[in-house]
Amino acid sequence: FCSSLNQEEYDAIAFVRGGGSGIEQLDNLEILEAICNLKVPVISAVGHVNEKIFFKNIVDKVIPTPNALGVYFRNLVEEVSEKQSKSKAVLVKQVEAQFNEQLELAKKQNGELRKQMEEMVKSNEAGRKVYEEQMGKLNVQLTELQKINKSQGEIFANQAKQIENSNIELKKTVDRINTS
Repeated sequence: FCSSLNQEEYDAIAFVRGGGSGIEQLDNLEILEAICNLKVPVISAVGHVNEKIFFKNIVDKVIPTPNALGVYFRNLVEEVSEKQSKSKAVLVKQVEAQFNEQLELAKKQNGELRKQMEEMVKSNEAGRKVYEEQMGKLNVQLTELQKINKSQGEIFANQAKQIENSNIELKKTVDRINTS
């Protein structure tokens, strides 16, 4: 009896029986020895409140009557349920706190990123101003170079005309010398 019960996985074993004749059978030495050898907790909900049997002295938990066992289990379930509800509430608060913490961290990071973005925009604007100034200066230089180039082109054209005119005069002189 005891070895087969010890091989199974039980959280507890309850003996439930109303009072009256035959209840003394639970004080049988073999039953008492088997109960002592059980590895799981034993609950007794046997008899009436005023019935005295030795069996009740060796079990782990004594409930005075079978009806009281039902009340005991109901109270146990309600207590566990209440603890579970409280633990859920605590868990919800913890999750909410973690969420709020992450939200605050995200807000802080967002603020830092916004500052970095504003600095980049300012830097970009400053770079654009420098670029526009440099382009303006380059355009002025280009215009001046174009004027100089045009002026030098005109000078070269005049010099080329003068050289050409000189060449024509020289050729005429050479032709005159050769014909004379």
